[in-house]
Amino acid sequence: MEKKNIFENILIISIVAILYIIPVSTIEGDNYNIFYYTRLIFIVFFLFLFLKRLKIRTHYLVFVAVFLFRFVIYKEVSFNLILLTSCIYIFDYLLEKDINYDKINKIINIASLVFLVQIIITMIYNKKIQTTSLIGDNNYTGYFIFFLFIYFFYTKKKIWILWFTLAMFTFSRATIIAVCIVLILGIIEKSKKIVIKKETSVKIVGTLVILGQIIVIPISYMFVQKFNNYDYTYTYVQGFQRLSNLMDNSNYFRFMVNILAIKSFSPLNLLIGLKENTFEGINFIKGKTLFPHNTMLGLYIHFGMVVSFIYILKYIKLYKKCNNVSTIPIYLALITYQIFLGPSSFYGIELLVFMLVIKGIDKYLEKKENK
Repeated sequence: MEKKNIFENILIISIVAILYIIPVSTIEGDNYNIFYYTRLIFIVFFLFLFLKRLKIRTHYLVFVAVFLFRFVIYKEVSFNLILLTSCIYIFDYLLEKDINYDKINKIINIASLVFLVQIIITMIYNKKIQTTSLIGDNNYTGYFIFFLFIYFFYTKKKIWILWFTLAMFTFSRATIIAVCIVLILGIIEKSKKIVIKKETSVKIVGTLVILGQIIVIPISYMFVQKFNNYDYTYTYVQGFQRLSNLMDNSNYFRFMVNILAIKSFSPLNLLIGLKENTFEGINFIKGKTLFPHNTMLGLYIHFGMVVSFIYILKYIKLYKKCNNVSTIPIYLALITYQIFLGPSSFYGIELLVFMLVIKGIDKYLEKKENK
């Protein structure tokens, strides 16, 4: 086997393993040390690729400039920006690679099996759907279950029904909306009742991805205005209660923290983000760190709006590369996550996993068309 293929295999396995296999928590609680140590792997891969290829693009220089400005002005060394830059570099590398479907399929099948075992063990002890490969959170458990659901749904493996069921029982509202979008629109698309040209689909997806980021601003203000006298006591609602009422304090704080992010806009903040531990949202609820649950605003807080939009545009670039009209429902569902959840501390990593899932689906559909 060629060295290139060996490196590529290790890289792809590592990306999937870090989200779906390597434990970063136990039944008792989370281990943030392991969580952050595993992220160092991406920086190692980045350094290897960079020294080997010495390929520089304009947006890499933007990341370097933001890093240097943050160091000079804030006296900070941003590990998260190094991680994000590393993931973007790896993304650009793998996006141009013609990755074999069987390779992706085998890796995702194995990872999903390990992930499922972790979920079963956690369900036995905690009576809820979570996994030891992620920091315990229903929304992000649902998010990465969603990736497996769309992969198996589009590659026509009946196990998608299991992942659909697990997604629903995370009780994550964003996840339930996302899987329903894919299921309903996917069935409509397969019936060929709606025909869209590939060139048109790129414009549709690109426009919706950008609008999806901006629309959160009026939504946040409208929601908070409606609940401006709402009780500020935070209670974490679980189970079916999460579905019974969208007008709860959890959503109130979710939108309020978006407004706090918007109010923090300034020329400097828009360029390089806020200084660590200065965002008002961090002390918004006593004892709970709360950042914007939105991709654009969440990344803006840490890195500024320029880096934020470069990251978002990568999703559009992925669709242009794997331009299959059948995957439009996936992107519509993804926008739901980007509006109401955001990447949290998974930024960069979620993009890489999503790319592998989309590439796998694209290769499957291509293979099917050529039969």
